[in-house]
Amino acid sequence: MKPSLSVFNPNGDMDLILRQSRAQRIQKATHGSSSSDGANEEPSGDTTVMEDQVELKQGPPVKFKNISSSVQTVEDLRNLGSRNELGQHIELRYRVSSAHLALASPVFKAMVDKSSATIDLSSRSKSGFIRYAEALLILLDVIHGHHKSVPQAMSLELLIELWRLIDSHKCHEAVEMFANHWVGSVVDKDKINGSSLKINMSRLYISWVFGQGEYFDLLARNILEFTAGSMQTNLPLPARILEALEHRREAIVNQVLDRIYGLLEELWSGECTRENCYARALGTLMKSMRSFGLEIPRSTNRPSNGKNILQLYDFTTRIKLRSNQKWDDCKWIMLNEHWDDCGLERLEKRMQRWEKEMSQIDICDGVRFRDFEVAQSTQEGNKSSHKRKGEASTITTNTRPLAASTGMKPSLLVFAPKGDTDIFLRKPNFRSHQKSLLQAADPNTGAEENDEHAEQELQDDQNEPQLPVVEEFNDVTA
Repeated sequence: MKPSLSVFNPNGDMDLILRQSRAQRIQKATHGSSSSDGANEEPSGDTTVMEDQVELKQGPPVKFKNISSSVQTVEDLRNLGSRNELGQHIELRYRVSSAHLALASPVFKAMVDKSSATIDLSSRSKSGFIRYAEALLILLDVIHGHHKSVPQAMSLELLIELWRLIDSHKCHEAVEMFANHWVGSVVDKDKINGSSLKINMSRLYISWVFGQGEYFDLLARNILEFTAGSMQTNLPLPARILEALEHRREAIVNQVLDRIYGLLEELWSGECTRENCYARALGTLMKSMRSFGLEIPRSTNRPSNGKNILQLYDFTTRIKLRSNQKWDDCKWIMLNEHWDDCGLERLEKRMQRWEKEMSQIDICDGVRFRDFEVAQSTQEGNKSSHKRKGEASTITTNTRPLAASTGMKPSLLVFAPKGDTDIFLRKPNFRSHQKSLLQAADPNTGAEENDEHAEQELQDDQNEPQLPVVEEFNDVTA
């Protein structure tokens, strides 16, 4: 167990420092927050620049008050924003083990190699001070093996901040065992449909970077079905994913609109076997389209007219070409001694086929998690094949950052390349030992005599004081 919230190793040899200047705290209080918990509000990049400018104007370095001892719980950390310390410069110090940091992250290792006692992470906080401090707390608990202190659930904003830390410090392997619980805590399958596009796009990003394909596919389908406009997010979701989702949505929307406007054109220019048959149906369709919000003629600038896929699907199922008037006299007409069905009958049968076809459309075709994985793997393979002969093949981007190979062990039995201790596992060869005793017997005597001689030697050995036996072991590690 940890002795305190900010001490990850009592015998640690290094402090990680997080600082918040008075200017930052005053500015945060001036701008305010839309939520009761300031840790849930993510400041923009402009705010960070302004904070730096304000601090530069203050001139000489200032003293920061270490409040680590007063922060005993996570709730204490979250409540820092409401404390009466606006007139002070504050800092948090996390006592850590440099060996743990270096083993878990090559970025931390580089910092450890350059510093002997402290590492200042204040400049790396691009979001709220409190949220960054809490995310760092979770990451350090994972790295130092305090798994009981690692939360199984957290807010979406905190998980995004935690991922930024994981990705920027390249310690993906260390947190992999927690990914499923973390993502599951922010993606409630029963609440996906009722959430906003912004929240679901954030969830899609989290599902992608943590490699949770099931959640990714559910969210991708929801976004396709319920999004009427462009898909945008301020998170670094790969452009190929956004483009593929947008193209898929536009393709399905245009497919449905093509059928609706194609039906309109056929009623406009076609003829039925009875006078005014198509004219009445045309009026009914135009009235329905106008009421739904579809422009006549079709708009080229706004192909979807602010309608999502599910709305368009629903509209097509509610199209009625026949009004409440009686159409029985138009259903069958004898022409040239042949029965010829009414044109509306053909159109309605065609619409029934459309409805069946639309219900069978695979909305997520080409935009599932595995599709982007395969595409990324192919892209990386092509890059690797074009490298010059003899050049080291290094993949700098990964389809899932969590699955990155950064920090992998150099071999099966080497857990720390610069480790200072070896653990031995030895297995004596008893058959070889017994054989050597038999060979030590007189080779000129018979086998039975050799056996008796060996047994006698063993009994003599048991009666004599035991001396330490030095045996040679063959190291098979390599």
